[in-house]
Amino acid sequence: MNRVLALFRALRPKQWSKNGLLLVAMIFAERYSDSAALIDVGVGIVVFCMLSSAGYLVNDLRDVEQDRLHPEKKDRPIASGSVSPSLAWVVVVLFILGGFGIGWYALNPGFFATAAAYLVTTLSYSMFFKHVPVLDVMGIAAGFI
Repeated sequence: MNRVLALFRALRPKQWSKNGLLLVAMIFAERYSDSAALIDVGVGIVVFCMLSSAGYLVNDLRDVEQDRLHPEKKDRPIASGSVSPSLAWVVVVLFILGGFGIGWYALNPGFFATAAAYLVTTLSYSMFFKHVPVLDVMGIAAGFI
């Protein structure tokens, strides 16, 4: 059970609330009383939660050695050893494939393209931009847009 809890923590569920911003689209589209649209937005939120969690796992996998030396980050599930890198990579693949599959088939190709752009931006930040100070700030700001 502790491994399941550790994996759940590694997905950073506290960050999922940001994906609730998709609900704002319903307000601007004046579809807040449309139950089908609400379901679609709910599915979209699930997709973004899956993709953002995959991005956090990739970030933690790439930074595991530095995180182990950091006073706070050393307690993250992958850095602490409570989640194995191999399990984390399996979850990354499953969440990306699952998120993209749901985005394409349950919603539409336009949503899929948006989700793919989000994942590319997130992974680009983790792999490249966060190591360049100006691009680091721009990457964080882009995540909120």
